[in-house]
Amino acid sequence: MATSVLYRPVKRLGQNFLADKRVAARVVSNAELTANDTVLEPGPGYGTLTRLLEKQAGRIIAVEKDRRLAAHLRSEFKNSQNIEVIEGDVLDIPLPPFNKVVGTPPYVLSSKLILFLMRKEFDLASLVFQKEFGERLLAEAGTADYGRLSIAAQRSLAIRPIMNISAAAFRPRPKVDSILLRISPKQVNTIVKEELFEELVRGLFNQRGDQPATLQSSRKSRTSILREHQLKH
Repeated sequence: MATSVLYRPVKRLGQNFLADKRVAARVVSNAELTANDTVLEPGPGYGTLTRLLEKQAGRIIAVEKDRRLAAHLRSEFKNSQNIEVIEGDVLDIPLPPFNKVVGTPPYVLSSKLILFLMRKEFDLASLVFQKEFGERLLAEAGTADYGRLSIAAQRSLAIRPIMNISAAAFRPRPKVDSILLRISPKQVNTIVKEELFEELVRGLFNQRGDQPATLQSSRKSRTSILREHQLKH
């Protein structure tokens, strides 16, 4: 294990820092980095991944919202030629161009970060999420975890599970395990209007809990439409 927690974690930021060097190495290797890559690292924390990225990528854009950690990272990497530390919310600030995303972002960012990736141009992402959240992203139609998030994410992104990660790999230790995912963009079928697709998804899952046979039939029909649409990508 590595990484000492120098500052009291901020609960609202969902801070749990990766401390296992072997897991860190796997997260970075999953991104298949070269010297030509520019990596966005959301929530670098104390720089556990950043140190590995520095050796394998051409440029690293480390975006940290916690002012204390941003200052710590600037001090740690002040002599680095290829690391840029930016203080701010990765979802709200202007970002330089990047082609890969690598990190263990705070769990509170998970849904918004997936939406962020759905709208960005990139080649590959290697990201760690709460295991339950990852299972929802990966869920197949007809399963209990399959929902609006599954449909929206799978429409735009190819998502593959790489490994489960024990809660013991983090400091402070979270209450749940995590999962490492490999994510790449899909070419979305632009023939189907985005507004129509979102309306179908919203209508389908707003009906959850309704029992009449007519609604169940409608739900199955809409699920089939959505499933067929995804298979066309």
